[in-house]
Order: sequence, then C-alpha cells, then structure tokens
Amino acid sequence: MKFKIIFLLFNGIIAISFLFVFLMPLFFLGAEYARVFWLENWYLAAVFLIIIGGLNIYFAMNRKLFSLLEAEDWQGLRSYLEYRVLTKKRFSQQQLRILINTYIVLSEPDKIETLEQELNARNSTLPARFALEFGIPRLLRNNPDEMIEYYNRYRYHPKSRQRDWLTWSYSFAAMQKQKSDEARDALLKLCEQTKEPLVRLFSLYLLDAFREIDPELASRLDEYKADFRRRYGSGKLQREIEKNRANLQVVVLARLVKNAEEWVMSDSNTTEDAGTVSGNGSATN
Repeated sequence: MKFKIIFLLFNGIIAISFLFVFLMPLFFLGAEYARVFWLENWYLAAVFLIIIGGLNIYFAMNRKLFSLLEAEDWQGLRSYLEYRVLTKKRFSQQQLRILINTYIVLSEPDKIETLEQELNARNSTLPARFALEFGIPRLLRNNPDEMIEYYNRYRYHPKSRQRDWLTWSYSFAAMQKQKSDEARDALLKLCEQTKEPLVRLFSLYLLDAFREIDPELASRLDEYKADFRRRYGSGKLQREIEKNRANLQVVVLARLVKNAEEWVMSDSNTTEDAGTVSGNGSATN
C-alpha cells in the first residue's frame, strides 16, 4: 500500500510541477505570450514525457520487488531474486545488492558464496565490484588465512570499490595472524589517507593494541585520537555510523563499532578488547 501511495504521489507532484511551469506564462503574461512560449519550448514537454514515462516503466517493472520489500517478505524476496539472478542470469547490481542483504537477514551467508561462484564462472567484473559484500562469509568464519588471501586479492584490484574497507579488513586478519608490522603499516597509512570516518576510527582502534610496545606510535595515536574527537564529536560520529548502516561490514562488526566509539570518545587510551581483535576474533560477534 505504501508503495502505491508513493508511486501516486510521485506522479502527482511531477505533473503539478510540469503544469505550473507551462501555465505560468498564461497566468502572468497572457495568452498570446504563452502561445509563443509553448511553440518555442515544446521540446520541454517531450523531455518531461520521456522522463516520467521512463520512471513509470522502471517502477512498473520492479513492482513485485518493491512490494516484497514493503511487506518484509524475506523468503519471497529471496526466491524472486534468485530466480531473476541465478535462473534468468540477470545480474543487475541493484538486485545483487538486495539479494546479498536478504541472505544476511535470513542468516544464510553461505549462499553469498554460491552467488559469488556463479558470477566468477561467468568471468564477470561483478565479484570485484562487490568484493566487500562477498567477503562477509569469510569475515563471519573468522579464518585469518582465508581472509588474508581473499582481501589481499581485491584490495588493489582496479575494479574494486571501497578499497579502504578492503585494506582495513586485510589488516584485521593480518593482526590475528600475528603479522604485526604489516598490519601496523597498513593501518597507519589508512589513518593518514582514508576519507572514510569509520575506516579511520577502526584503524585507530586496532592500532591501540601496539601502544605498549611502540611509545612513538602511542604519541601519534593520542594526536590522531584527539583530532578525530574534534572532527566527529557532538553527535557527528553517531550520524556517520547511521549513514553506514547499509554497509554490511558495519553491520557484521556491530560490537567493534560500539567499542571503538566508546574508546575514541573516552579519555582512556586502553581498548577493551585489543586482545579480541588481535587474537580470538570475537569482535565479529
């Protein structure tokens, strides 16, 4: 029902806006000037009709998808998208993203790998474009060797998106594998270069595990932490977290998000679970 209301409101607003623009000369300048205006700008009406027609076709073609999403029918949504993607081989990026999220909602991460294998079999560029999402099953299994191999393959791939997140994930695994120097160097580089606030936050949080063995790094961390608090205090960090709710990495690492937020906004320089992120990996739970 909400989808239909939104659809009708959208068409109504667009139509009223169009009529306002085209009837304004008639109301303010008279019929003669309005006739000249319409003759000289008829193509605007054609453009409007093409745009509104295209958008309505898009909504009509995806009516079932939107209806299933509105009803939160995750089982039905999974079946519908699997038919579209796996049976009909229609690899729409939008539908792939929704299908991956549906697998997470239904606690079926193994099916994400089945989807990845299907795309790899077609030599598609999509596995690289969705490398962060397809890495979720590895992150949940928390096998450092597997994670290192996977994230190292894609963190420099030319088709990969969200490379800072992929590099952070690689560093996360490297710390668990006790590749301390490599992890530290990568995390420091992220702190200095990334434009993603949460990547910077997570990198600072992991680097805090090196505080006791590297006094110089500890001093830099204090500066980075103070700068982060200045930039993202007064609720800005919470808004950044909300903006990233669609990022499955953030969803899976919910505990790490909470702990890192509390750490960076506190006066303490000790992480609660530094051993966790470098050892048993329960930060993903």
